[in-house]
Amino acid sequence: MRKFNIKGKEPYEVFVGEKIIFEIGELIKQRLNFCCKVVLVCDELVFKIYGDIVKKSLEEAGFLVLIFSLKGEEKSKNFENLTRVYSFLFKNNVKRKDLILALGGGMVGDFAGFCAATYLRGIKFVNIPTTLLAQVDSSIGGKTAVNLKFGKNLVGVIKSPFLVVCDVFFLKTLSFRMFNAGVSEIIKMAAIFSKELFKILVKEKISNVLEDVIAKSIEIKKDVVEKDEFEKNVRMKLNFGHTVGHALEKALNFEIHHGEAVAVGMCFITKQSSKLGITNFKSYLKLKALLEKYSLPVETDVNFNLIFENIMADKKIFGDEINFCVMKKIGEGEIMSLPILKFKDFLKG
Repeated sequence: MRKFNIKGKEPYEVFVGEKIIFEIGELIKQRLNFCCKVVLVCDELVFKIYGDIVKKSLEEAGFLVLIFSLKGEEKSKNFENLTRVYSFLFKNNVKRKDLILALGGGMVGDFAGFCAATYLRGIKFVNIPTTLLAQVDSSIGGKTAVNLKFGKNLVGVIKSPFLVVCDVFFLKTLSFRMFNAGVSEIIKMAAIFSKELFKILVKEKISNVLEDVIAKSIEIKKDVVEKDEFEKNVRMKLNFGHTVGHALEKALNFEIHHGEAVAVGMCFITKQSSKLGITNFKSYLKLKALLEKYSLPVETDVNFNLIFENIMADKKIFGDEINFCVMKKIGEGEIMSLPILKFKDFLKG
C-alpha cells in the first residue's frame, strides 16, 4: 500500500493499493479517533457489488452507517438529488462531527463532496473512487460540483477530502469501455506533464503496470494541486481536452463517458494547434495513436456550432476571453488565452 500526503489549506492522505476497503473502518477510525455516523453516498450499482464490504468494515469499527444511493450517471449530479440528500441528512440528525463517504465514480465523488462542503457549512468527507478515471483524477484536488441544465459543473466549490482511498480491487469489475475512459485521463496527464509516463503507456500493457501508473498519475496531480490548489495558473493545464470535451458531453446529453469526450477534445485541440505550428505534428500523431490503442474516440460528427454553443457556457471564460490548454509536444502543456471569436477561428483551423 502506498501513501501520498497532499499539502494545502486542508492537508489529507491518499492511499493506493489492493483490498484496502476491507480495512476502511479502522483506517478512518485511526484518523478520527472517535466513532460517528457515516453517510454512505453511493452509486446504486456499485453498492450492490461492494456496499456490504464497506458497510461491514465501518460497522465493525464502531460507526453507524446510513445509506443514500443514486444512479451513477452524470445526469444524477443535479439540484433535485442535492435537495434529496440534504433532507436525508437532516432527517437522520447528521451533525458536523459526522462524515460523508462517497463510494462510486467521479460523479458520486463530485456530488457527495459538494454536499459535504455545503451542508452545515461543511462536514468531513471521505472519497472512495471506484473507477480508474476517478482514482487518477477527480478524487484528488478537492473539486466538487453539481450541474445546471446550461452546462456541466457550473456550481461548485473546492472541498478537500478528509481521506482518499484508491483501491485497484474495484477496477476488476469495470467494463472495457469504462476502464479505457479512465486511461484517457492518464494519457492527458502524460501528454501535458510526463514524457516518461507517455512512453510507459505506449510500450506497456497497462494491466501489467496498473498500480504503478495510478501512483504516477497521483504524483503528478499532487504536484500540480500543491502548487495551485485553487486553479489560478498551472492547474489549468489539467483541463487539456476538457473545453471541447465538456461541450461534447452536453451536446450528447451525457450519453458519452467523460473520458471518451476528453479524448475527442484532446485530439481535436491538438490537431488544430498542429495546423498552426503550436504543436509538433509528430506529437499530434503520437497522441492520436495512443488514444486509439485504448479504443478511445478521436473525432466526432456532432455539429461544430452545437459544440461551440455549449463551450460558451464554459466556466473558463473570463470576460471576452477563454483559457484553454494545448500540448506543445509530448510532456509539455501550455495555457493559451484567446478572445472568443479568435478561439472559434482556432477551433475551425
